[in-house]
Amino acid sequence: MGPDLYARIHAHIAAAKYARRHKQASKLAALAAAIAKQAKQPNKRRVRMDWAERLASLTDEEFAKRYRMGKAPFAELVELLKERETAKRSQAQGIPMEQKLSMTLRYLAGGSHWDVMDLHGVAPSTLRKIVKWTVKQINTVLTIEFPMADEARLKRIAAGFSELSGHIIDGCVGDVDGVMIKITKPSYNGSQFYCRKGFFALNVQAVVDSTRTINYLAIGSTGSTHDSTAWKATKMFRAMEAGKLPVEYYICGDDAYSGCGEQMLCPYAGPNQPFAEDVFNFYQSRTRIAVECAFGELVGRWGILWRPLRHELPMATAIIQCCARLHNWCIAHRADMRRFVRAAYAQKGDQDMGGGDPRPIFGTDPGGRPGNVVASSRRDELRDDLVAAGMVRPQRSTYGR
Repeated sequence: MGPDLYARIHAHIAAAKYARRHKQASKLAALAAAIAKQAKQPNKRRVRMDWAERLASLTDEEFAKRYRMGKAPFAELVELLKERETAKRSQAQGIPMEQKLSMTLRYLAGGSHWDVMDLHGVAPSTLRKIVKWTVKQINTVLTIEFPMADEARLKRIAAGFSELSGHIIDGCVGDVDGVMIKITKPSYNGSQFYCRKGFFALNVQAVVDSTRTINYLAIGSTGSTHDSTAWKATKMFRAMEAGKLPVEYYICGDDAYSGCGEQMLCPYAGPNQPFAEDVFNFYQSRTRIAVECAFGELVGRWGILWRPLRHELPMATAIIQCCARLHNWCIAHRADMRRFVRAAYAQKGDQDMGGGDPRPIFGTDPGGRPGNVVASSRRDELRDDLVAAGMVRPQRSTYGR
C-alpha cells in the first residue's frame, strides 16, 4: 500500500470528522437561535377581571343565573371565606376573594375552564390552584351535620315532614336515598365503580329534610355498591344502630333499604299490594319526595355534575361535598331553582384539577338486592293507624298499581 493511498485514507477520515463536527455545530446553532427567538417573545398579556365593573354590569337575575345565588348570599359567602383566608394562607394571594369565588362557582356551574380562564384573565395553573383551594375552604366553612342529639331541631324536621305528608305520618326526620355521580374510570380497580346504569360512578348516600336541605352526606361507596350496602357502611347507620337517634323518630327510604333497622321506614315491596299496605305505600312515598327533589336540584344547579367528573377521586369527592354544601347555602337563602334546570346533560368534561391515588372505599354488594325483607313493627303500626283513620289512596294516583 503506497503513501498516496495512506494520504487519501487520512484525508477521508479527516473530512468525515469535520462533517460530523459541522453537523453537531449546526444543530447547536439552530437550538440556540430557537431559544433566543422564544426569549424575545413577550409573555401573553392577560386582562384581569375588574370585579366592581363585573358586579355593576349584571342585574340580580343575571347574577343569579351565572353564580346560582344572589348578590347578597355571594357577598356573605365571600366574607366567610375572607375570615378563613386570614387564618390560613390561600393560593394566589394577589387575587381578590370575590374573583376566587367567582371562578369556582362558574366552574362548578358547568362553565368550561377555558371560558373561566378568559373571563377572569388567569393562567390554567392559577385556575386549578384557586378552584382546588376554594373548594376546600367552602367545605370547611359550610358544614353538613345530622342533628342526632338536637331534640329541638329534630322536632322541627319532623313537623316539616308531617306537613309534607298532610299530617298523616309523624316522627320522620329524614329521607334517605342514593344518587350515582358520574366519574371517569379510575386507574385503580375501575371495574368496582361501574354501576348498573352503565357508567362509572360514586354511590352518594344523602339524608334530607322536608325543605330539601341535605343533613347528611356519605361519599364512601363505589358505583357497583347496592344502596343498602352503601347505607350500612355509613357512620349514621352505625349511630342509629347504637341507639343514638331517639326511638320516636325514624327516616324514610325506598324498598332498597328494607332490612336496615327498625328506624328505617320502607314501603311494602312489590306491585298490587293489599289495600292497607297500598295506602301506607302512598303516604310513605309522599314523604319520600323530598330526597328526589333535592337530588334534582343538586344536579340541576351545579352543571359540573351533568357530565363525568374528570378528576382523581380525592378531588371528585371534594367537589361533590362542595356542591352539596352550596346547595344547602342556596336553599337557606331561598335561591329559585327554576332558572337553573336544564333538559339535557353535557357530553364532555373539563381538564383534570385533582390529585392523589384513587382507591375503592367499599367493595361491591355480591348479593344484589336484599333477600329476606323483614317489615318493621313500626311500619305495621303506621299501616294500621292509617286504615283505622279511614285514609285511602286518592283516585287520581296510580303509583304502585
